[in-house]
Amino acid sequence: MPETPIDRSLVAHFSILEDPRCPTKRRHLLSDMVVIAVAGTLCGADSWTEIAWFGKAKQEWLEQFLALPNGIPSHDTFGRVFGLLDPEGFERCFRAWVESIRTVIPGEVVAIDGKQLRHSYDRGKGLAPLHLVTAWASTNRVVLSQVATAAKSNEITAIPALLELLQLEGCIVTIDAMGCQHAIAERIQAQGADYVLALKGKVKGHPLISLKSLFPLPTLAARVQTRPVAKPTDRGPCGPRLSSNRCLRARCALTIKDPPLDERTSKPDPRRTRLHRPRNGIPGSD
Repeated sequence: MPETPIDRSLVAHFSILEDPRCPTKRRHLLSDMVVIAVAGTLCGADSWTEIAWFGKAKQEWLEQFLALPNGIPSHDTFGRVFGLLDPEGFERCFRAWVESIRTVIPGEVVAIDGKQLRHSYDRGKGLAPLHLVTAWASTNRVVLSQVATAAKSNEITAIPALLELLQLEGCIVTIDAMGCQHAIAERIQAQGADYVLALKGKVKGHPLISLKSLFPLPTLAARVQTRPVAKPTDRGPCGPRLSSNRCLRARCALTIKDPPLDERTSKPDPRRTRLHRPRNGIPGSD
């Protein structure tokens, strides 16, 4: 039996989105406005004015597949109509469209991570910054879905809600140490995917302690060295601030063995060699 072809058009996926406007006062089709807004955003437009400019610049191309009964809507019309739409309904339609254009590739890495949206806070209204947890498909190079963390919460509660929205069968899910939870790992396996979770040893009772006993690497542990690292963190009144940190540096000791001490050649580090400069610049004067 032949498979039913998948409709990947924006118009088809957003046809179920409810139009909140009065039916007698609709001069522009909602599907046309959604297609223009999404296409303009993908091309770099980040305001309603730029989206309206994009529509007018590409009107001849848009008329090939859109009705546009009254031309391109103004930027005020875009802002007013999208402000009335149901955000959750729009998200469901958009997510369904993204899933339709995504090609499920076995072994694809789906990276899940959370970030705060810059300048999303409002101190006057007491609003905290918006923290989003995002799922990124590395091979398809597309964001599959995003979930905002609840107020006074963190990524641990948002990651399970994000996993429910994704089709992960045959994929490899990577999460940082924040997502190293038994419930999250079981959820990923239940959806037919594998996982790679980061571990930290600072937390008491963390599984990293028990995992160290499964991988005894005394030679590698002996070679681990720490070195101070200065890296810019944020910008101060006099320029970027530097914060001192320490990182690990180790050479792989699994397959390569060091030569005997008598066969090693020691060379002085030119960065640590101190040049003796004679007094007054005259050799032998000191």
